[in-house]
This record gives sequence, C-alpha cells and structure tokens, in this order.
Amino acid sequence: MALHWQRFLLAEADGRIIGTVQVKPHGDGTLELASLAVIPTWQGQGVGTALMQAALDRETGPLYLTCRSEIEGYYARFGFRPLRRDELTPYFRRLARIADGVSALTRLIGKPVRMSVMVRPGQPGENRPV
Repeated sequence: MALHWQRFLLAEADGRIIGTVQVKPHGDGTLELASLAVIPTWQGQGVGTALMQAALDRETGPLYLTCRSEIEGYYARFGFRPLRRDELTPYFRRLARIADGVSALTRLIGKPVRMSVMVRPGQPGENRPV
C-alpha cells in the first residue's frame, strides 16, 4: 500500500538490489518505517542494519512500524518499543483491527501470527538509535 519509489532506500551489491526500506507518511501525521526486506542470501550480513541506520539517520521524529511479534527484539536494538493499545495513533488503531482479524484466521489454521505496533520516540537534535 502507498508504495512510492521516491521514498525507498536501496542496498545494492554486484549491480543488484539486495535490500529495501522506506518511511511512509500517513494522513494522521505519523511516519511508518516499512518495507524492510533483504534477499535471503544477504541476510545476516548487516544489510538490514545498514538500511535501518540510513532510514533512522534521515528521521528525528517518532517513527512507527508493524512487525510480527516474534521479531520485536530486532527492532528494539534500534530504540523501538511495543505500543499498548491505548497509545495507538488513528492509522495504527485501524491497522491493529485488521491485524487482529489476520491473527484470528491464522490461529484457525494452526499457525498463529501475532502483530506488534512499535514506536521509536523522536529525539530533537538526536537521530541515532538508542
């Protein structure tokens, strides 16, 4: 959704794109870190970390993201923390309702998936992860 190539940062090796990340603005004013992906043969080699750092270096305000609950620890390394339901912004409240439906369906087929919404609070004058 809302994929605009101008917002993407790319990692490249040997003339091929090996990873991506973007920061998407939403109508409620929030910014979402999204589309972090690294091709499997390059995973575990710091490509995702480099993309994350490049995206975080460009943004000093709060950044939100959604992820599978089991990988919250990866994003916590960059200063993100899970949000409680009462902390969700309008966009992420709507997204959380959709995620709840997906979670319910995945439980029915025996492969439950839980989603988390996380935030990295903005730090005026500071653009490095905690």
